[in-house]
Amino acid sequence: MVLLLAGAAGAFVLLRSSGLTPAPGATATPQVLVARPFSVRDLEIEVPYGASRETVDSAFAAAFLALARQDCQCEARIAPGSLVYLYGGEPRQIGIVGNRERYQASMEATLLVPER
Repeated sequence: MVLLLAGAAGAFVLLRSSGLTPAPGATATPQVLVARPFSVRDLEIEVPYGASRETVDSAFAAAFLALARQDCQCEARIAPGSLVYLYGGEPRQIGIVGNRERYQASMEATLLVPER
């Protein structure tokens, strides 16, 4: 039994060192991404009352990305630095309900989507 295990271990080492087996963690070919414009008018989000501007911006970015992914039915990404507010450049507070604030804004960005 010991000889059988030793032989199997030796065969494994021999195959690994000769390159006949793929290395662990081998990655697939990187996916080619293409740029595509995307915009959303009158997107609405809710945040906790008194939320910071950073929280509001993050909520808009997440909602925008979710709509973009739904539109392209893919794992779209927003090109760095391309997400902007349109028509005045600021989200507008449109209401307060309980302990939540509701904002609205129109936005656009360049999406990076898989090439089809």
